[in-house]
Amino acid sequence: MPKILSLEEKLLKNLSAPALAGRLMSLPAPERLAIILDRDDAKDVVAALPEPDFYLFVKELDLDSAAPLLAMSRPEQFTHLIDVDCWQGDDLLAGKTLAWCEAMIAANEVKFLNWLYKVDFEFLIIFFKKWLSRVEIIEDEDDYQEESDILPRLTIDNQYYFSTRYPIHEALLKYILGYLFENHHGFYVALLQHTRIGMEAETTELAYRFHRGRLADHAIPDHEEAAGIYQPLLSRQIKPNKTIIPLGEDDAAPPTFAMTMVRKRDLLGAALARIDDQNSQATLRQEMATLANKVLIADRLDTDDPTNLHRAADKAAAMVNLGLVLFAGDDETLAAQTLQQVYLEHLFRYGHSTAATITNRLNNIIDNDLVPHWPEGINLLDEPWLEKIDLLSSRTPIIRRPQSNGPTEEDFIRSPSDLDQAQKILHIFEALPPLLKECKQRCRQEWEQLEADLYRKGYTHSLADVTLGSLLFTGVANEIWTGSFEISPLPLALWGEIAPLLAPATMEKTLRARLREIPGETQAAEDYLLPLFTRYHEEMAHRTELPDPRMMPFFLFSAEET
Repeated sequence: MPKILSLEEKLLKNLSAPALAGRLMSLPAPERLAIILDRDDAKDVVAALPEPDFYLFVKELDLDSAAPLLAMSRPEQFTHLIDVDCWQGDDLLAGKTLAWCEAMIAANEVKFLNWLYKVDFEFLIIFFKKWLSRVEIIEDEDDYQEESDILPRLTIDNQYYFSTRYPIHEALLKYILGYLFENHHGFYVALLQHTRIGMEAETTELAYRFHRGRLADHAIPDHEEAAGIYQPLLSRQIKPNKTIIPLGEDDAAPPTFAMTMVRKRDLLGAALARIDDQNSQATLRQEMATLANKVLIADRLDTDDPTNLHRAADKAAAMVNLGLVLFAGDDETLAAQTLQQVYLEHLFRYGHSTAATITNRLNNIIDNDLVPHWPEGINLLDEPWLEKIDLLSSRTPIIRRPQSNGPTEEDFIRSPSDLDQAQKILHIFEALPPLLKECKQRCRQEWEQLEADLYRKGYTHSLADVTLGSLLFTGVANEIWTGSFEISPLPLALWGEIAPLLAPATMEKTLRARLREIPGETQAAEDYLLPLFTRYHEEMAHRTELPDPRMMPFFLFSAEET
C-alpha cells in the first residue's frame, strides 16, 4: 500500500532543493533524513544545507545513520564538522579527527580524497604530526643497510619510514599516504617532509589562525567575544540602527537551526511571521545563529552534545523575546518593525539584563544573608523553594512552567508574566533571613553542637538534612510543649508525650503567631511555609498511631533526654 503523506510532507516534497534545505531543520533528524533520501535530488539538498545546519544534523544522528549525509557532503561541510568537533582551543584532537576520517572514507572514499586536497595544508601537517610519532628518510640502499635495525617499520615507498601513535588507525594512515603517493607524489613528499622537519609551533599557530578564520565566517566567536552578550544593556541604549545586508546570488544561505527554536506563540514568533522581506529574513536567521553560538561558547557548553546547541538557541530565543516584549509591548506590527531595525543581540542583552536583576538580588541574599549564617548554605531551604531558588539563581534565571497536559517543566523567562512569577519567588526569599536569624538566636548552642546532638537514626541526622522549616517546626513544638520557642531537638524518649500536642491546626496557629513577632514580611514568610503546612496536615491529620520519629522530616530529635 502506498504511503499516505501528510499535508506538510506533501508541501516539503514539492519544494526545490534549496527551499527544502531551508525548512528541514524544524523537523526531527530521522524525519529529515528520510525526506532527503526519498528524493532524486538528495545530493542537491545536502549540498544546499548551510555548514552549521549540516554539522548539527550529523551530530543528531548516530554514525551509521549519518553515513548518507557524509557521503553527499561538500568539502566545506566536512571541514566545518572537523573545525567544531575536533578542536579544543588551539589543540587539534587527533583521535577524534581520525574517527571522522574513517567514517568519511567508509561513506564515500572519493569525497574524502577530494577533501584532502581542499583542506588547508597547515591543518594536514599538524594532523600528521599528531598522527605520526616518527618520520625518517633513507636516501639510498647503503643507508638502509646501516640503519634498518632502528628505522620505523612502516613505509610506502621504501624511502620514508614512519611509526604511528594510533595503531588502531594504522591501516587508514597507510591508505591515505599510499593514495597520495600513487596519485600526487609531490603532495605526498611535501606532506611527509613538513611533518618530519617543519616547525610545529609555527605551523600550529598558522593552522589555528585559519581554523579561527573559518569559524568567524560562520559567526562562531572565541570565548572573550562571546561573553559580551552578557554585558548589561538598558532600554534607552537600544537604537534602531540595524543594517540589513542584501543576500547575493553567490552568498551562502544563513543557517536555520537557531530559528527553529523560536516559539510561534511568543511575540518573537508572531512578529517574524509578519516579515516578508527575504533579506530581512536572512539577516534575522544569521543573527539568531550567531546568538546561539555565543551562548554556547559563553556558557562553556560541550559542543559534542547537540542538545547543548538546541538549549543555547532556546535561551537566545527566550531572551530576545523578553527584550522584544519589554521594548515594543504586545503590538505585533511594532515588534516586526523592531526586529528589522534593532539588532537581536541588543534585544537579547536587554532581556537578559532585566531577568538578571532577579538573579543578582537572589545571589546577594545567598552570599550575604544565608551562607555566612548556615554551614550548608542554600540547602537550608525546604522544597519546593530549594529547587525554585536554585533555578532562579542560575546565570540565566529559570522558572518551572506549568504544562496543560502534564507536570511543570524548566524554562527560561520569556515574558513579563514570567518576570512577575520570578519576582514573587524573590519576595518570599527576601523574608527568610530574619527567620534564620531568629532561629539562630533561639538556639542554645552552636550549629556544630546541634548537629552532634541529633538522633543518628532519624530522618534529620546531620546539618545537611536540616531545613528552615524543620528548625521553625521544632521551635514551635517546644513552645507548645514547654511554653518556650527554642531550637532544641525534641527528646526521643518523650516523643509519646509530645506528639499528641502537635496537631496540625495547633502547629499552624502557633507558628503563624510566632511569625508575627519576627521582624520582616510576615505574609511572605507564611507563603514560604504553606507547602510545609500542607504536607504536615497530610501526614498527621488522620493518624491514630504514634508517628515514627525516624520518618519525621518536620522535627529535630535527640536520642538524649533533656
